[in-house]
Formats: sequence, C-alpha cells, structure tokens
Amino acid sequence: MEKRVILVLLIFSLIGIAILLLIVVLQMQPGTVIERPTPIQTAPEGSVCQEVYVPNNGGINIVFLGQKAQAKEYADYLLSIEPFKSNTDKFNVYAIENVDVPCQLYKGTVLLCYDKETIKKASVCPNDYIVVLKDENEDIRSSSYLNVMSLNTKLPASVFAHEFGHAFAFLSDEYTPATPSKKNKNCVETCTQFTGNNEGCFPGCAENSLYRSVDEGLMRTLSADTFGVFDEGIIREFMPESKNMITGNAVKETVNCSEQNSLLLEISNKDGQRLIKSVTPYIGCISTLAHRASDWTIKGKSNEGDLKTQTSFDDSLLFFDGQKNTEQTITGGAEESNQSTFVAIMSQDVSRVEVVDKYGQTVDEKNLSKRVSEEPLQNPLSELLNNGTATISGILSIVLQKKVAYNTYQTLDRQYFENYTFQLKPNESMRLGTVFNPLNITLNESGNYRIVATITDKNYNQQNASWEFLVVN
Repeated sequence: MEKRVILVLLIFSLIGIAILLLIVVLQMQPGTVIERPTPIQTAPEGSVCQEVYVPNNGGINIVFLGQKAQAKEYADYLLSIEPFKSNTDKFNVYAIENVDVPCQLYKGTVLLCYDKETIKKASVCPNDYIVVLKDENEDIRSSSYLNVMSLNTKLPASVFAHEFGHAFAFLSDEYTPATPSKKNKNCVETCTQFTGNNEGCFPGCAENSLYRSVDEGLMRTLSADTFGVFDEGIIREFMPESKNMITGNAVKETVNCSEQNSLLLEISNKDGQRLIKSVTPYIGCISTLAHRASDWTIKGKSNEGDLKTQTSFDDSLLFFDGQKNTEQTITGGAEESNQSTFVAIMSQDVSRVEVVDKYGQTVDEKNLSKRVSEEPLQNPLSELLNNGTATISGILSIVLQKKVAYNTYQTLDRQYFENYTFQLKPNESMRLGTVFNPLNITLNESGNYRIVATITDKNYNQQNASWEFLVVN
C-alpha cells in the first residue's frame, strides 16, 4: 500500500488581500519512510555563533543567548576567580545575539528560560551550558536548572558564578533557608568533614543544621568574589584533566554545528516517572557532558537493536536566587520540578530511542521508524484555493531540495510544475493531485529535505512557502 504525507503550506496572495491555501499531497513509493510529521527544526535565520573566548574546541562550551558584549562581561568575571582563573584554557565561550528566547516568570518571581526552543536556538553553537540573558526588575530572581541558567541582568555579574556553581559542580546554596543539592558536598554535618581545607566552619548552609566552609562566599552572597577554598576544591573535581578530555580529541578541531543531525527528546517528569513525550529532529550541536550524569540514560539504537549513541541526565532541583542592593545575603531556594527534561542525541542510524533508569531497566521506548500514517488518507485534498475577492493568475513551481548545510539547500535535478500557469477566480480552486501524484516520487537517500512552492505573478513578484521533513530509507 502506498503511503501519503500531507504537506500544508500557507501562501499569502500577491494581489490585494487574497489568500491561497496550498495543500500538496505527495504519494511516496513503498519503502520510503518520512520520519515523524514534525518539520525539521533549525535555528532561526540570522542566528550566528560568535566566538567570545575560544582557546580550544575540545573544552567545556558555554553559550550565551544575548549580546556579545554582555556575554564577555559575564565570562570575564567567571574566568577571573578561582578555580576557573587557573583553568581558562578549558573553557570556550560563545554568544548568539538578537535571538528571541521563550522565558517565563516561574511563580511570578523567577526567570526561567528552560524550554525546547531555548535548547534548539542554542544549538547554533557548541553548548554544554546555556546562559540566557534577560533584563528584568530587580525583584526577579535568576535560576539554574540542569545545564540552563537564566540570568536577570539587573543582578550583579556574580550571579552567573553562583548559578554556574549549581550547574557545573552541583553546589548547594550556603544561605538559609534553602534546599541542599541532590549531589551536595559543600554543606556538611560536622566541621571535621572539611579536613582542614577551609577558612573556618560556620553554621547555616542551605539548612540551619549544616555547616559551610567560608563565612561569605559566592554561594551565600553576590557581594563576594570567591567560592572559598573548600568549594574551589569541589569545583576542580569536575574540571577535565586536560582541555580535550570531554571529546577525546588529540588536537584542536573546528566544530561545525550546521553539519550535525540531532534529535531532541522531550522527557516528561511526573511523580518520578520518565516517559518520552516527543522526538524532534533538528540541525545543531548537542551537549557533551553525558559522562557526568547517572540517574537516567537515553539510548539510540538501530533497527537491528545495535547501540548507536547514548547520553545521560540526572534528576535535578530548580535553583532560584536573587539579592537586592539592600540585602546582605541571597534569598531564594531550590525545589523539585515536574516540568519536562530536554535531552539531545545524534540522529545518525538511530531508529529507536529508549529511556533507561539507573538500575538498567528500560522504562520507555519509542520507535522512530513508524510511518506517519498507517491508514490510507480519506479524500485527500490537493488544490489551490482562492479565498480572496480578485482573480489570481500566475505561474506555479514546486521543487524538491535537500539540506546540505545550515540554511543551505541543494535543488534536486527534477522539478515539478515548473512554469505551470494557472488562473483562479474568487472562491475557485484547482486540484493538483491528478497532476502531481502520478509522478510517484521516490527518495532513495536518507537526509533532510524540503519542498518549496513558488507563485510568480505577471509582474514577476514571487511568494514562497516551504515544508521540511526527514527521510530514512
């Protein structure tokens, strides 16, 4: 049985206020799989990955979604304090300017930009850690959740070091009241646990019953300019032994995110249960820090069940922190979050993804090779419809293109409806299925494709619309 895929393109008319609704129905030869009805996602046009500080391409990658000058200020601050100052060659910093990032005010007081769109927009650059910069009122707290930090630029630059302490080294807040990190090491039960590698022993560290190693450190107040010796030691434990440890590269290599085919998984989180909510193919870089996590593993497998790629993530608290000019210490806290987790993996040769818990049990899986429709479509439409008040005439062309790089497509040799003339009176339609479907298009090569429809009027004005999709054979 032949499968059909509906591609819906909305084209605004070239004449007056008339609108064309173009619905193209493609008949694909048996054996060709259009994977997932979701269009291929790419970063928005105009998004450019700018280098702020890149000593090597094998280190830890931080990307700022915000102005490059601001990104440099935050990066300069972080790399001016220990232990980052002694390890500047292990960090790469990038910026993506003029990008609209979806953020929310969590509970009305916390800036939270952890979202599927944020992950995809950051993928233009290498992105182990993502930092979103937003200008909010002083009352709005910054946050850290997994590898995404959402910074209110009204707060001091030290808020970046504080949130990075959460994200990078799982440090707990050292003010009270708060909640210790799930991997807490800096808040201890007895002073003897500091083993002499500290400035002192002070009561109150997330909880009143716990102790901190420094009186006024960055995990307690934004007025500080040091983490303290003990916390610095914890942070160093997460530093790569060499600048290329993360990727295993022996030499510096250029990372081209526009050539990386990836899958973004949305993993729901409800009462501790992790299920695959959606899988979105996109073009872009993914995080390389999977070796640090242990709670959950995402495995990408072939049709034959061979492991092709895997990554991991941990359960994490949502940290939120702020400090007004009149306050001596940070206020905020941390809490469990039931929102979805977004995890990216490479998509090459992957036809099934699995979620595996820390005990090695598969808790959910999704077959990515399932066809878009297992049942024949009823009464498929294939027409140009003039919903306007004026007669429309022009030339319709439809071409099939393959993505060869970021925002770069190559038109295939064969073109469809090239120079096909049409004229439509108001409320008149023209079916295309009888012309297009007999072509029996077959795509023999896997990859990212798009169909581009172009309407040209008598004055040679053109209007384009397109639909992107992934083909796996």
